[in-house]
Amino acid sequence: MKQIKELKGFKQSNIAMKLGIKQQAYNFKPMKTLIIVILMFLCKVPIGHAQTENRDTSSRFGLHLGSNFGFGFAGGTYGGGGIKLSPRIGVHFKNKFVLGIEYNTDYQIIYLKDSIAQTSISLSRWIGPFLRYNFFLPQKEWNMFGTINYVFGSDFVYSTDVKYRKTYNTLFLGLGCSYRVKKTAFEAGYRYTFLFNNTPVETRWANTIFIGLTRNF
Repeated sequence: MKQIKELKGFKQSNIAMKLGIKQQAYNFKPMKTLIIVILMFLCKVPIGHAQTENRDTSSRFGLHLGSNFGFGFAGGTYGGGGIKLSPRIGVHFKNKFVLGIEYNTDYQIIYLKDSIAQTSISLSRWIGPFLRYNFFLPQKEWNMFGTINYVFGSDFVYSTDVKYRKTYNTLFLGLGCSYRVKKTAFEAGYRYTFLFNNTPVETRWANTIFIGLTRNF
């Protein structure tokens, strides 16, 4: 009888120990999960910080400096062409956007193909705001971008028969690509000029193909 009671006591003790072990294992699982989550978070923090530090060319409200060097050729019954210089300054915001102001001056010489003696010389200037969008993050080595400019300009034309000065305001749309080396990007692209609000056709001829440089801070 005594042996039976001792056996029952041993079984109950054994069951209690097993329950205790299971309870401890159950209590340890949430703690283990919490530790793993904390370690993962701590490991990710330096990575996120490093990514932020490396964004030296697209920091929010960082400075954007650039200049386009353009050239164009007259078409149809006209010959000749023109060259231009177009510096700009802007500010980065929302990673892929740049908002700023651009100034342009260009010189053109145009003539009728049937009569080279009838030569026209033109000096054009414009200034206005621009918005630029990078299709990829600015940290990428290769990138594509689109631009939109709204400008206020003047065009002075001098020839043997005609002398006039026109003022206008119009819209440009541009598309280009860039190659980045550290903080400097080499760019090339194409611009389309809308001929409204008294915009002379010579302005379109000067705003076709362009190459340029951009420096970001």
